[in-house]
Amino acid sequence: MKPKNHSNALLIELLIVVFFFMISATVLLRLFSEARSQSKKAEILAAATVQAQNVAEQLYASNDREEKLLQLGFAGQEDGWTLLKEDYTILVQLKQEQTTGGTLFQDAVKIEMGGETLLTLPCFRYEEVAA
Repeated sequence: MKPKNHSNALLIELLIVVFFFMISATVLLRLFSEARSQSKKAEILAAATVQAQNVAEQLYASNDREEKLLQLGFAGQEDGWTLLKEDYTILVQLKQEQTTGGTLFQDAVKIEMGGETLLTLPCFRYEEVAA
C-alpha cells in the first residue's frame, strides 16, 4: 500500500508543477503582449511628435500659413485644418490677433489618436507693423 500512496503524491506534485508553469506562461504572455502594445504606441507618438514639430516650425516660418498647410496635405474644415495619418490625426487651429503694433499669430498643432489628444504644440509669431 505504501508504494500506491507515494505514486499518488508524486502525481499530485507533478500536476501542481504543471499548473504553476501554465499560470506563469499565461502571465508572461500577457506581459509581453502589453509591452509590445505600449512599444508600438510610443513609436507612433514619437513619429507624430516629430511631424507636429515640423508643421509648427513651417507655420512659424511661413508668411501664408493656409497655403503652407495646403502644401503639406492638410484639409481645411470649419474648426481648423486636419491631416489624417494611418495611426493618428494632426489638427491645426490658426488664430491671429491685430494689435496697434502688429499682428500676433497664435497657432496650435494637436496630435490625436483614437479621439484622445496626445500632444498640443503652441506656435506664436508676432509681426510688427512697418513704420
